[in-house]
Amino acid sequence: MDTSTKENKAEKGQAAYIAPLSTAPDSEAATGDEIRELEHVAARLPARVWLAATIGMAERFAYYGTQSLFQNYLQNSPGDLIPGAMGLGKSHATTVNLAVTVAVNLLPLPASMPVDGRLGRYKALQIFTGIYALGSAILFGTSFPSEMRNGVALIGFILGSILIAVGLGGVQASVQPFIADQYTEQTTPIRIRKNGQRVVESRELTIQYIYNVYYWMVNVGSLGSIATTLMEKYIGFWSAYLLDLCAVVLAVVIVHLAGPKFVHPVPQGSVLPRAARCLWYAARGGFSLDAAQPEYQLENHQRVVPWEKEFISELWDALSAFKIWYSSPILGAQVSISQAGQMETHGIPNDLIKSSNPIAYVIFGVLVQK
Repeated sequence: MDTSTKENKAEKGQAAYIAPLSTAPDSEAATGDEIRELEHVAARLPARVWLAATIGMAERFAYYGTQSLFQNYLQNSPGDLIPGAMGLGKSHATTVNLAVTVAVNLLPLPASMPVDGRLGRYKALQIFTGIYALGSAILFGTSFPSEMRNGVALIGFILGSILIAVGLGGVQASVQPFIADQYTEQTTPIRIRKNGQRVVESRELTIQYIYNVYYWMVNVGSLGSIATTLMEKYIGFWSAYLLDLCAVVLAVVIVHLAGPKFVHPVPQGSVLPRAARCLWYAARGGFSLDAAQPEYQLENHQRVVPWEKEFISELWDALSAFKIWYSSPILGAQVSISQAGQMETHGIPNDLIKSSNPIAYVIFGVLVQK
């Protein structure tokens, strides 16, 4: 089974209560009876896991801090009541903003091929965080009032947003599996609590805990949009983009300085070509994944395929996860920055509306975890 698939399965697990542990793990590994009978808990996480998660948090801070400004930046003019830069109007600004959002969400897919292939996740993080920082620097450098007046801001936005989208695509394809790579324990050791209770450290629970904490951290990072929208309103766009640039630079510094501490897994190749081939066979067989099963291909087409039944099952699980996104269009329609700008905001920046989602996650994520 591919490592990335294991991670995806762990991510989909429900949050579990993680009991605090007091002592270091014993050297003994749990026996089969102990694994069946004793309570399973998550292990303590090494520092490199937290460092890798901080890269993701800094990236989310920078992205949401930047993206939340785009609608006003594009739609309004510098002299408008709601601050802006380009004066493109609502329709054109929304089109450009959505185009950037689509690119940001689609690019991790093709980026995952070099990330899992020749580059490897750590090398990819080095490259793509640098690209991201360059795009943020261009956006910041062209967002001053003088640059808005002479038209340089538009050129800077186009070039900066392209680089940010490319950098973000590579970072997103790298950082999430890279975090799980940093937890290398493959056994099930015994731990002893202060009260003498023996418990088993479960890798599955630990990976689940890692991603529960990670998604909580990235939503905390997403709250950076609160700071940037207030800075946009009361100081200027340049100050908000500077804060986002600092967040990206933090990610770059962690990637490079913590390199010796990180685990650098050997690239094992991307599963995308195999997945695409499976889906092609499934489409030709009546849009059923059963048509991509090794036995079916051998019996009906005399074709030996480079995957097993487990791979088809994992692919089906991955496709089933798309069901949770059915409500996304409804959510997107309810947090429109343009619509918020037409309401009575009572001094609250209209682009602050998108912060409601991460605020809710930060609060309820803790409650669910407990």
